[in-house]
Amino acid sequence: MRIQRVEHFDAISISSKEWDRLSYSRPFLSREWLESWWRPYGKDGDLFLLVGYDHEGTVVGIAPFWKQRRLLEGTTLSLLGNGEACSDYMRLLTTPECEPEFLTLLADWLVEKASSVQEGWDVMDIDAVSSLDPSWKFFFHALNRRGCKQQWFPAANCWRLNLPSSWDEYLASMSKNRRKQLRHIDRDWYATGRAVQKVIDDPSELQQGLDHLCRLHQLRRQSLGEPGCFTSPAFSQFLSQVALRLHSHGSLRLYLLEIDGQVAAAEFALKMDRVTYLYQGGFDPALAKFSPGQISTLGMIRHAIEQGCKAFDFLRGDEDYKARWRAEPVPNHRVRIAATSIAARFRDRFFTTGFQFKSWLKGYLPTNH
Repeated sequence: MRIQRVEHFDAISISSKEWDRLSYSRPFLSREWLESWWRPYGKDGDLFLLVGYDHEGTVVGIAPFWKQRRLLEGTTLSLLGNGEACSDYMRLLTTPECEPEFLTLLADWLVEKASSVQEGWDVMDIDAVSSLDPSWKFFFHALNRRGCKQQWFPAANCWRLNLPSSWDEYLASMSKNRRKQLRHIDRDWYATGRAVQKVIDDPSELQQGLDHLCRLHQLRRQSLGEPGCFTSPAFSQFLSQVALRLHSHGSLRLYLLEIDGQVAAAEFALKMDRVTYLYQGGFDPALAKFSPGQISTLGMIRHAIEQGCKAFDFLRGDEDYKARWRAEPVPNHRVRIAATSIAARFRDRFFTTGFQFKSWLKGYLPTNH
């Protein structure tokens, strides 16, 4: 096996089906997701795809990194999809049978090239390492054995709900009061026809659905005194592009909830390998008295069960409502790996000191409630 850096996605000769196999069918590792993210967000860095080839020239692994120069931290490697896009369940792409050899060889390559002019790096910054993925521990341990220092910082959890085979079985798992509440929502809204939830299937309706999502998300965030992610032109461009590509791929689930004929909530979800991932959403604050978020979530979970999904994932963020749907936390960490050079270790020590000081200061500052 050999590792080669490529600077363009088109340089990787691999089918979409084979890419999906390497990514374990995780939507945030799909080619559609990563390429769509790179177009608006890659302006301040260089693509740094490290591709593993077997002796026959077949692609057996991909490390989807990008590289940028930061003033204090030096040359930094991050995963595509990081930052405000909040891509979750990220990993290095490979197959189970090739994983140990690819990750070991990748660690060798990175340590060997750390001080080179073209491929050099000072720190690797991975912002969402899931506890469900042992491949990260294998890779980080390989780097640690080669002299790279690592630090783990707690990050916001993902929240996953394992689904039963029927809606009635799901309701039976709830407390008596919660079960009664959900049955009231179903009876008063869906059964009466006052609430109607649909999934955008027609490509000609996709842009209108995205417009509703943007509008309702911004209304909701602004009602909370927050700017909302669609104030970022890069995020808006990314989501529009990836929606088109994932819709054609069959992975997009764009839900619209109407209450009394008015669009009250919109949800951007992804479905791959029998898991539905709830990525983005919003609802009209003017209709908050009807609890459109609860109505919409009930409809999405029931739809996922009807489609045979094994899990419904609320993704990153420790909002209280997720536990009320019986989702369980999946711990995440931010992991920083410093290269072996003296300069890299000095920068890492400087960052760590600053990070610890901010954490200490935060504990002493008054909190606004």
